[in-house]
Amino acid sequence: MAAVSIIGVALAKNVFQLHGAAADGAVVFRTKLSRLKFARFMADHPACEVAMEACPSTHHWARELSAHRHSVRLIAPPYVKPFLKRQKNDAADAEAIVEAALRPTMRKTQEQQARAVAFRTREQLVKQRTEAVKAKITALSNDAEMPRRLQTMPGVGPITRSDTPALLKGLLFGPDGAAFSPIHTRKGDRLCRYYVSQTILKHGAGSCPVGRFPAGEIEAAVTDQLRAVFRQPEIVAGTWKVARPCRRHHRGRHACGPADVLRQRRAAPQALLQSKARASNHFQKHGWPYPRCDRTEPWPRPTASSRL
Repeated sequence: MAAVSIIGVALAKNVFQLHGAAADGAVVFRTKLSRLKFARFMADHPACEVAMEACPSTHHWARELSAHRHSVRLIAPPYVKPFLKRQKNDAADAEAIVEAALRPTMRKTQEQQARAVAFRTREQLVKQRTEAVKAKITALSNDAEMPRRLQTMPGVGPITRSDTPALLKGLLFGPDGAAFSPIHTRKGDRLCRYYVSQTILKHGAGSCPVGRFPAGEIEAAVTDQLRAVFRQPEIVAGTWKVARPCRRHHRGRHACGPADVLRQRRAAPQALLQSKARASNHFQKHGWPYPRCDRTEPWPRPTASSRL
């Protein structure tokens, strides 16, 4: 009978499967032992190499067998599985453990294990750093989401020609009969508005004796003239006569007097800007779908039912 060089042990709850093999891999014995008999068998057996699959209980048996001068080798289960020859059972597992343990490259040295631990630690640190960077990017993107959504609101986002108030649009004409169109440009943080002749826009500078002029100056002059005209009593009386049919038409709905007619005809640009500001604040606080901001009248006040 050949001397036993290696013993493969398939651990279980109560009964252990043992597979003894010689140095050349020849089978010497196969047996099943209980826990108590296994401890006695290994205590009486001459010192040899014992191979087991790595698991929490194998460390206890490795200490026990090392006390009896046995050399213990623990092999990871994924390295044992390729050596299974037939259906999985305790006998086949014990034989596969022996086959895996006989491979010269199966066991790693302490230096190789130390390097593997260093590599795994580095991979874990890189993974944690990547997670932290991604979390920071996500937080910054969430903070930037609100400005991007505000940019899509009419009158709050990028300023276009329709957003710049032009009180005299279509009412100014040059000496050649061409209409003046409102334009705007930015100088730093300041918005500059002008009126320029269509002749200059089509044929270039010098084609019209009147070039461009600031919109604020001409609008202020026209506004002062209108205020002076509207202060005249005959103008107010004439406006009241015109407004009386409107009042009869709206009877039972809303009162429509001279002041209301003048207010509707002179919608101030400040009211429009205040309306857009209220819509922007409402959107930032509540996140509700915002209505369009291209209206001149103020937004309706919230009621008790809307607050709920």
